[in-house]
Amino acid sequence: MVVTTASRFAEQVVTTMLQNGSYRKLTERLRTKLSGQMAATLTLLKRTGWESFIEPAGGMFVWVRHPAIRSSTQLVQYAQRKGITLSPGHLFLPEDDDSPWVRLNVAYMNDARARSFILEPAGGRSG
Repeated sequence: MVVTTASRFAEQVVTTMLQNGSYRKLTERLRTKLSGQMAATLTLLKRTGWESFIEPAGGMFVWVRHPAIRSSTQLVQYAQRKGITLSPGHLFLPEDDDSPWVRLNVAYMNDARARSFILEPAGGRSG
């Protein structure tokens, strides 16, 4: 049996946030911000030649691939050279086969390293 508890103070903070509406306001602000980030990220990806698997209706992730790079494992290696941590697409597939797709978190796309990676995913090389 697993029991998870929080401190009494933390429970009171959460209760207060739920009762006074501040949690709802916080999530609405977050949803709005992520929506803007998603739109900006999709625009950047399209402009730089990336392909999205499907255009998300919400959330914070987008599945993408670069047509010049066949392996998400290669993309992960290129990203590491720019100080970015990505998970290769095969980690999200039941068959564990290599995939060109990676999952990007749009919340980080304003970071200069992320933008640099999107502009030149392979450091000027094709895979």
